[in-house]
Amino acid sequence: MAVQWLPLSSPKREIPDKAVADMALRREWLLPLTRAIVKHGAIGPAYVLGDQASYLTHEHVLQVLKSKGLLRNSARAITDHLNPKHISLESILGMVGIEGYRDIDMNGRAALALDFSQQLPTPLFGAAATVIDIGTLEHIFDVATAFGNIVRLLKRGGIVILLSPVSWFDHGFLNFNPLIFKEFFSYNGFEILEHKLIVTPFTDNLIDMLAVLRINKKLAGLLASWLARASFTVNDERYSFRLFLSNIAMPAKMMSLFVARKLSDSVSPKIPVQGMYRTEHMASSLDTGQHICLQVR
Repeated sequence: MAVQWLPLSSPKREIPDKAVADMALRREWLLPLTRAIVKHGAIGPAYVLGDQASYLTHEHVLQVLKSKGLLRNSARAITDHLNPKHISLESILGMVGIEGYRDIDMNGRAALALDFSQQLPTPLFGAAATVIDIGTLEHIFDVATAFGNIVRLLKRGGIVILLSPVSWFDHGFLNFNPLIFKEFFSYNGFEILEHKLIVTPFTDNLIDMLAVLRINKKLAGLLASWLARASFTVNDERYSFRLFLSNIAMPAKMMSLFVARKLSDSVSPKIPVQGMYRTEHMASSLDTGQHICLQVR
Protein backbone atom coordinates (compact mmCIF):
# COMPACT_ATOMS: atom_id res chain seq x y z
CA MET A 1 0.00 0.00 0.00
CA ALA A 2 2.04 2.96 -1.28
CA VAL A 3 0.91 6.55 -1.00
CA GLN A 4 0.44 8.20 -4.38
CA TRP A 5 1.32 11.87 -4.41
CA LEU A 6 -0.85 13.55 -6.99
CA PRO A 7 1.04 15.81 -9.44
CA LEU A 8 1.55 19.40 -8.34
CA SER A 9 0.30 20.47 -11.76
CA SER A 10 -3.18 19.22 -10.90
CA PRO A 11 -5.57 22.11 -11.47
CA LYS A 12 -7.45 23.74 -8.67
CA ARG A 13 -11.03 22.52 -8.73
CA GLU A 14 -13.62 24.94 -10.02
CA ILE A 15 -17.17 23.90 -9.24
CA PRO A 16 -19.31 24.89 -12.22
CA ASP A 17 -22.71 24.08 -10.79
CA LYS A 18 -23.69 23.40 -7.19
CA ALA A 19 -26.25 20.81 -8.26
CA VAL A 20 -23.63 18.65 -9.97
CA ALA A 21 -20.63 19.60 -7.86
CA ASP A 22 -19.93 16.03 -6.76
CA MET A 23 -21.02 14.25 -9.96
CA ALA A 24 -17.65 14.70 -11.59
CA LEU A 25 -14.34 12.95 -12.12
CA ARG A 26 -11.89 14.24 -9.52
CA ARG A 27 -8.12 14.16 -9.88
CA GLU A 28 -7.66 11.46 -7.22
CA TRP A 29 -9.92 9.07 -9.16
CA LEU A 30 -8.32 9.58 -12.58
CA LEU A 31 -5.57 6.98 -12.28
CA PRO A 32 -7.60 4.24 -10.54
CA LEU A 33 -10.38 4.60 -13.13
CA THR A 34 -8.19 4.71 -16.24
CA ARG A 35 -5.93 1.92 -14.99
CA ALA A 36 -8.98 -0.29 -14.46
CA ILE A 37 -10.28 0.48 -17.97
CA VAL A 38 -6.97 -0.40 -19.62
CA LYS A 39 -6.14 -3.37 -17.38
CA HIS A 40 -9.47 -5.11 -17.92
CA GLY A 41 -9.92 -4.20 -21.58
CA ALA A 42 -13.10 -2.15 -21.22
CA ILE A 43 -14.41 -0.97 -24.59
CA GLY A 44 -17.32 0.97 -26.02
CA PRO A 45 -20.09 1.58 -26.27
CA ALA A 46 -19.89 2.83 -22.70
CA TYR A 47 -23.01 3.86 -20.84
CA VAL A 48 -22.25 6.30 -18.02
CA LEU A 49 -24.67 6.86 -15.15
CA GLY A 50 -25.38 10.53 -14.53
CA ASP A 51 -24.61 13.77 -16.32
CA GLN A 52 -20.94 13.75 -15.38
CA ALA A 53 -18.61 16.72 -15.30
CA SER A 54 -14.82 16.83 -14.91
CA TYR A 55 -12.46 18.85 -12.72
CA LEU A 56 -9.45 18.21 -14.97
CA THR A 57 -7.75 20.04 -17.80
CA HIS A 58 -6.78 18.33 -21.06
CA GLU A 59 -3.08 19.09 -20.41
CA HIS A 60 -3.18 17.48 -16.98
CA VAL A 61 -4.96 14.32 -18.17
CA LEU A 62 -2.60 14.01 -21.15
CA GLN A 63 0.44 14.36 -18.88
CA VAL A 64 -0.78 11.79 -16.36
CA LEU A 65 -1.89 9.19 -18.93
CA LYS A 66 1.36 9.52 -20.90
CA SER A 67 3.52 9.19 -17.80
CA LYS A 68 1.71 6.01 -16.73
CA GLY A 69 1.60 4.40 -20.18
CA LEU A 70 -2.20 4.54 -20.33
CA LEU A 71 -2.69 6.87 -23.29
CA ARG A 72 -4.34 5.12 -26.25
CA ASN A 73 -5.68 8.06 -28.24
CA SER A 74 -4.62 11.71 -28.08
CA ALA A 75 -7.23 13.09 -30.49
CA ARG A 76 -8.66 16.58 -30.01
CA ALA A 77 -10.39 16.92 -26.68
CA ILE A 78 -14.00 17.95 -26.16
CA THR A 79 -14.41 20.55 -23.44
CA ASP A 80 -16.60 19.82 -20.45
CA HIS A 81 -20.17 21.00 -20.99
CA LEU A 82 -20.28 22.69 -17.58
CA ASN A 83 -16.83 24.27 -17.48
CA PRO A 84 -14.98 25.05 -20.75
CA LYS A 85 -11.62 25.09 -18.93
CA HIS A 86 -11.93 21.37 -18.28
CA ILE A 87 -11.92 18.27 -20.47
CA SER A 88 -15.09 16.19 -20.76
CA LEU A 89 -15.38 12.71 -19.28
CA GLU A 90 -16.21 11.48 -22.78
CA SER A 91 -12.80 12.70 -23.97
CA ILE A 92 -10.98 11.14 -21.02
CA LEU A 93 -12.57 7.76 -21.74
CA GLY A 94 -11.65 8.17 -25.41
CA MET A 95 -8.03 8.77 -24.45
CA VAL A 96 -7.89 5.30 -22.86
CA GLY A 97 -9.57 3.59 -25.81
CA ILE A 98 -13.31 3.73 -25.15
CA GLU A 99 -15.25 4.85 -28.22
CA GLY A 100 -18.99 5.41 -28.03
CA TYR A 101 -20.23 7.41 -25.04
CA ARG A 102 -23.84 7.45 -23.81
CA ASP A 103 -24.79 9.15 -20.57
CA ILE A 104 -28.02 8.48 -18.68
CA ASP A 105 -29.77 11.12 -16.59
CA MET A 106 -33.20 12.68 -16.18
CA ASN A 107 -31.96 16.29 -16.10
CA GLY A 108 -32.44 16.98 -19.81
CA ARG A 109 -28.72 17.22 -20.66
CA ALA A 110 -27.84 13.54 -21.08
CA ALA A 111 -27.98 11.48 -24.28
CA LEU A 112 -30.59 9.21 -22.69
CA ALA A 113 -33.33 10.82 -20.60
CA LEU A 114 -34.08 7.98 -18.21
CA ASP A 115 -34.92 7.53 -14.54
CA PHE A 116 -32.54 4.76 -13.48
CA SER A 117 -34.79 3.91 -10.54
CA GLN A 118 -37.33 2.62 -13.08
CA GLN A 119 -36.84 -0.58 -15.06
CA LEU A 120 -34.74 -0.05 -18.16
CA PRO A 121 -36.59 -0.03 -21.52
CA THR A 122 -36.30 -3.41 -23.23
CA PRO A 123 -34.48 -2.05 -26.36
CA LEU A 124 -31.52 -1.17 -24.10
CA PHE A 125 -31.10 -4.69 -22.74
CA GLY A 126 -27.57 -5.84 -23.62
CA ALA A 127 -26.67 -2.54 -25.30
CA ALA A 128 -23.53 -1.73 -23.30
CA ALA A 129 -20.03 -3.15 -23.52
CA THR A 130 -19.13 -1.08 -20.45
CA VAL A 131 -21.18 0.57 -17.71
CA ILE A 132 -19.45 3.23 -15.62
CA ASP A 133 -20.71 4.99 -12.53
CA ILE A 134 -18.81 7.83 -10.89
CA GLY A 135 -20.95 8.74 -7.92
CA THR A 136 -24.54 8.41 -9.16
CA LEU A 137 -25.89 5.25 -7.53
CA GLU A 138 -25.87 6.80 -4.05
CA HIS A 139 -28.37 9.42 -5.23
CA ILE A 140 -30.91 6.79 -6.35
CA PHE A 141 -33.28 5.76 -3.57
CA ASP A 142 -34.34 2.49 -5.23
CA VAL A 143 -30.83 1.15 -5.55
CA ALA A 144 -32.02 -2.44 -6.06
CA THR A 145 -33.68 -1.47 -9.33
CA ALA A 146 -30.62 0.55 -10.33
CA PHE A 147 -28.34 -2.45 -9.73
CA GLY A 148 -30.74 -4.59 -11.73
CA ASN A 149 -30.63 -2.11 -14.60
CA ILE A 150 -26.84 -2.45 -14.76
CA VAL A 151 -27.26 -6.21 -15.22
CA ARG A 152 -29.86 -5.63 -17.95
CA LEU A 153 -27.86 -2.94 -19.72
CA LEU A 154 -24.64 -4.97 -20.02
CA LYS A 155 -24.15 -7.58 -22.72
CA ARG A 156 -22.35 -10.86 -22.09
CA GLY A 157 -18.66 -10.13 -21.54
CA GLY A 158 -19.39 -6.50 -20.65
CA ILE A 159 -17.55 -4.68 -17.85
CA VAL A 160 -19.07 -2.71 -14.98
CA ILE A 161 -16.86 -0.12 -13.23
CA LEU A 162 -18.28 1.53 -10.13
CA LEU A 163 -16.78 4.40 -8.13
CA SER A 164 -19.03 4.77 -5.11
CA PRO A 165 -18.82 6.53 -1.73
CA VAL A 166 -18.00 4.62 1.42
CA SER A 167 -17.74 7.52 3.89
CA TRP A 168 -19.21 10.74 2.46
CA PHE A 169 -21.17 12.57 5.13
CA ASP A 170 -24.61 13.88 4.13
CA HIS A 171 -23.84 13.55 0.43
CA GLY A 172 -26.38 11.14 -1.06
CA PHE A 173 -29.04 8.76 0.18
CA LEU A 174 -26.45 6.05 0.73
CA ASN A 175 -22.88 5.15 1.51
CA PHE A 176 -21.90 1.67 0.37
CA ASN A 177 -20.05 -1.13 2.06
CA PRO A 178 -17.89 -2.81 -0.61
CA LEU A 179 -19.66 -6.03 0.36
CA ILE A 180 -22.82 -5.03 -1.52
CA PHE A 181 -21.07 -4.99 -4.91
CA LYS A 182 -19.29 -8.30 -4.39
CA GLU A 183 -22.42 -10.06 -3.13
CA PHE A 184 -24.83 -8.69 -5.74
CA PHE A 185 -22.69 -9.10 -8.82
CA SER A 186 -21.21 -12.49 -7.92
CA TYR A 187 -24.74 -13.73 -7.14
CA ASN A 188 -25.79 -12.57 -10.59
CA GLY A 189 -23.06 -14.52 -12.35
CA PHE A 190 -20.40 -11.82 -12.74
CA GLU A 191 -16.68 -12.43 -12.47
CA ILE A 192 -15.18 -10.01 -9.95
CA LEU A 193 -12.06 -8.47 -11.47
CA GLU A 194 -11.00 -5.80 -8.98
CA HIS A 195 -12.12 -4.23 -5.73
CA LYS A 196 -10.28 -1.64 -3.69
CA LEU A 197 -10.68 1.53 -1.66
CA ILE A 198 -9.45 4.95 -2.76
CA VAL A 199 -8.34 6.94 0.27
CA THR A 200 -7.68 10.66 -0.11
CA PRO A 201 -8.34 12.11 3.33
CA PHE A 202 -7.34 15.73 2.75
CA THR A 203 -8.95 16.67 -0.55
CA ASP A 204 -11.51 19.33 0.36
CA ASN A 205 -11.68 22.37 2.62
CA LEU A 206 -8.38 21.60 4.32
CA ILE A 207 -7.50 25.29 4.63
CA ASP A 208 -10.78 25.90 6.46
CA MET A 209 -10.10 23.01 8.84
CA LEU A 210 -6.60 24.28 9.58
CA ALA A 211 -7.98 27.77 10.20
CA VAL A 212 -10.22 26.34 12.93
CA LEU A 213 -7.01 25.16 14.61
CA ARG A 214 -5.73 28.77 14.41
CA ILE A 215 -2.82 27.85 12.17
CA ASN A 216 -1.17 30.74 10.32
CA LYS A 217 -2.98 31.31 7.01
CA LYS A 218 0.17 31.13 4.89
CA LEU A 219 1.37 27.99 6.65
CA ALA A 220 -2.13 26.52 6.34
CA GLY A 221 -2.02 27.12 2.60
CA LEU A 222 1.35 25.37 2.27
CA LEU A 223 0.21 22.43 4.38
CA ALA A 224 -3.04 22.16 2.45
CA SER A 225 -1.34 22.18 -0.96
CA TRP A 226 1.00 19.40 0.19
CA LEU A 227 -1.41 17.18 2.14
CA ALA A 228 -4.20 17.45 -0.46
CA ARG A 229 -2.00 15.50 -2.89
CA ALA A 230 -1.78 12.40 -0.70
CA SER A 231 -3.81 9.52 -2.12
CA PHE A 232 -3.58 5.75 -2.01
CA THR A 233 -5.56 2.68 -2.96
CA VAL A 234 -5.81 -0.44 -0.82
CA ASN A 235 -7.49 -3.82 -1.22
CA ASP A 236 -10.69 -3.65 0.80
CA GLU A 237 -10.01 -7.14 2.18
CA ARG A 238 -6.57 -6.26 3.58
CA TYR A 239 -6.73 -7.36 7.19
CA SER A 240 -4.78 -4.53 8.83
CA PHE A 241 -6.77 -1.85 7.03
CA ARG A 242 -10.10 -3.55 7.78
CA LEU A 243 -9.09 -3.73 11.44
CA PHE A 244 -8.37 0.01 11.44
CA LEU A 245 -11.65 0.90 9.71
CA SER A 246 -13.73 -1.38 11.92
CA ASN A 247 -12.28 -0.35 15.27
CA ILE A 248 -10.64 3.07 15.06
CA ALA A 249 -11.83 5.44 12.34
CA MET A 250 -12.94 5.71 8.75
CA PRO A 251 -11.27 8.40 6.60
CA ALA A 252 -13.61 10.97 5.13
CA LYS A 253 -14.66 10.76 1.46
CA MET A 254 -13.31 7.27 0.94
CA MET A 255 -14.42 5.63 -2.32
CA SER A 256 -14.93 2.05 -3.42
CA LEU A 257 -13.64 1.01 -6.85
CA PHE A 258 -15.33 -2.15 -8.08
CA VAL A 259 -14.88 -3.88 -11.45
CA ALA A 260 -16.66 -7.02 -12.69
CA ARG A 261 -17.42 -8.84 -15.96
CA LYS A 262 -20.82 -10.23 -16.92
CA LEU A 263 -20.56 -13.89 -17.88
CA SER A 264 -24.11 -14.59 -19.04
CA ASP A 265 -26.92 -13.18 -21.17
CA SER A 266 -29.25 -12.87 -18.19
CA VAL A 267 -31.59 -9.86 -18.04
CA SER A 268 -33.36 -11.12 -14.90
CA PRO A 269 -31.29 -9.81 -11.99
CA LYS A 270 -31.68 -11.37 -8.55
CA ILE A 271 -31.40 -9.95 -5.05
CA PRO A 272 -29.00 -12.01 -2.91
CA VAL A 273 -29.24 -12.95 0.72
CA GLN A 274 -26.07 -11.71 2.43
CA GLY A 275 -23.46 -14.45 2.33
CA MET A 276 -22.83 -14.68 6.07
CA TYR A 277 -26.52 -15.46 6.62
CA ARG A 278 -27.20 -17.42 3.45
CA THR A 279 -26.68 -20.97 4.75
CA GLU A 280 -28.95 -20.49 7.76
CA HIS A 281 -31.58 -18.69 5.69
CA MET A 282 -31.49 -21.31 2.94
CA ALA A 283 -32.07 -24.10 5.44
CA SER A 284 -35.05 -22.38 7.07
CA SER A 285 -36.49 -21.43 3.67
CA LEU A 286 -36.28 -25.01 2.43
CA ASP A 287 -38.13 -26.16 5.55
CA THR A 288 -40.98 -23.70 4.92
CA GLY A 289 -40.98 -23.97 1.14
CA GLN A 290 -40.15 -20.25 0.68
CA HIS A 291 -38.08 -18.85 -2.17
CA ILE A 292 -34.72 -17.54 -1.03
CA CYS A 293 -34.18 -15.15 -3.92
CA LEU A 294 -36.27 -12.30 -5.27
CA GLN A 295 -36.07 -11.00 -8.80
CA VAL A 296 -35.54 -7.27 -9.17
CA ARG A 297 -38.62 -5.79 -10.78
